[in-house]
Amino acid sequence: MHLFKNFINTITTQEKKPIIYSVLFLAISFCIVGFFNKTLAVGLLLLLFLTVATLFIIFKTIGYDKNTYIIFLIALLVHFGAVLFIYYGHFKPFGGGADFEGYNQIGIEIAHRFGNGNFSLEGLYTDHFFPILIGILYLLTLPSMIVGQLFVVWLAAISILLVYLIAQELGATKKAAFLASLIVIVYPSYLYFGSILLKDTVVTPLALAGLLLTIKMAKKFSWIKFLVFFIILTSLINLRFYVGYALMFSFIFSWPLLSAFSPKKKIIYWLIMVVLLGFSPQFVDNGYYASSSFKKFLTPKNITYYREILYSNSPESPLNTKPSEPQVVASLPVDQKPIIAEPTVTQPSQPVNPKPVIPVAPQPTTSEPTIAQPNTSQPNQSSSEEFGGSASTFFLETGFTKGALVFLKNSSQSFIYSLLGPFPWQFQYKRQMVGLVETIPWYILILASFYSCARFIRKNGVLRFLKLYKFSLPLLLFSVLVLGALSLFINNYGIIARIRVPVFICLALTMCVVFDTGLENYYLELRNAFRRFSLNSRTKI
Repeated sequence: MHLFKNFINTITTQEKKPIIYSVLFLAISFCIVGFFNKTLAVGLLLLLFLTVATLFIIFKTIGYDKNTYIIFLIALLVHFGAVLFIYYGHFKPFGGGADFEGYNQIGIEIAHRFGNGNFSLEGLYTDHFFPILIGILYLLTLPSMIVGQLFVVWLAAISILLVYLIAQELGATKKAAFLASLIVIVYPSYLYFGSILLKDTVVTPLALAGLLLTIKMAKKFSWIKFLVFFIILTSLINLRFYVGYALMFSFIFSWPLLSAFSPKKKIIYWLIMVVLLGFSPQFVDNGYYASSSFKKFLTPKNITYYREILYSNSPESPLNTKPSEPQVVASLPVDQKPIIAEPTVTQPSQPVNPKPVIPVAPQPTTSEPTIAQPNTSQPNQSSSEEFGGSASTFFLETGFTKGALVFLKNSSQSFIYSLLGPFPWQFQYKRQMVGLVETIPWYILILASFYSCARFIRKNGVLRFLKLYKFSLPLLLFSVLVLGALSLFINNYGIIARIRVPVFICLALTMCVVFDTGLENYYLELRNAFRRFSLNSRTKI
């Protein structure tokens, strides 16, 4: 009761009245929507509840920073509009059968089972906790994809808020932090992938939260922060283990260089944390310090399989020449619910020989199973492949058989593709030119940041530049490690664009820090010009 009164007093003060009026307006609007679309109304009420709770937490932890509220609400509205467009416009540039459809079906099934008191996950794809999270969300609300997507809107807004906070921790002014947040809001890949039901919508805020805690622990360490970091790291490894490993090693390498502790205390604390962090991958069955993962995936055979075969559209690829195995399909009762297919897993997994798949119906009938004939035809490159299928793949061999120099050369080239691609000469269809909407501004931002860095160094010197950028080290290490993993295993731009979202965000953050001086000067010039214009207008009148 005391907490409720405190909340009411907080939001009804004079300076917070615009916020409470906006929330009340949204609540009334949601009620009106409920008369026409119950599912959408439930999703909107969920989003409203999460928004109000977040604003209250922001006020209690950060205080009244106007830019914080503005950037959070802008991100919320932009991604909300994106969700409505994607859902009701049936916008599927990658065709049907995508991961988010599978997660939605699994979430519905989990909600159905949990609602009936059956907490078994047998037969469902639950290699990570995202489908379970969606299932619980559906259980508490309604089992509909729009509800899950509106939950994702809140996650995207949290990510943008973390961008703003990280920028300030890096030493950026509020204007530069605001600029970095706006850049991320209009980042095309995140605008799409951050608005659909994918586990990457949880990966991004977790990675950013982990990096924020890394910087905070370097400035002022506490074991509570380390515990929260450990939980975030373990959750991230469960979702995308190579992104989690990048966060873990970026912390291990950067913290002793940035910590404010004395050398002796720094070494002691660092050794203790190094020992403890090794258990994080072990909690998700990846071995102490991911020994199982490294042993499983970091072999020439597996690296070659993922880079040259799994996503390749080359005619010589075994995936394009090997006919599919016959499948034994048991007949299902008419009233039986369809078996939920597992979504496509973009994380590397151990290649296995295909075997006949035998789905077992919960209530088998007496009819004999039918054997599907093998399909020996070549896969069709349909229009859905123009964005996310094999047509989005660049073929670049690993070069293991040609020596270390060729391997390093090809890996470096793949790294550049992952960072800067897709390039115009890699497009196979005219529709793929939409990728230039993302890459061209990205190139401009990189050039502008290089120019600003050179100008800053020429004016202030290298030492001051390094001092300004020292807390960007965890972000840079994280970006390099994630891009390294992508360039080593994956050669499909559709998957790369989805996974590199936190990398682009981190790099954009580091670029915007150096814009501080120029941005402040530009703001002052713009304000003075506006004042002169206003003064001249009044004089003429």
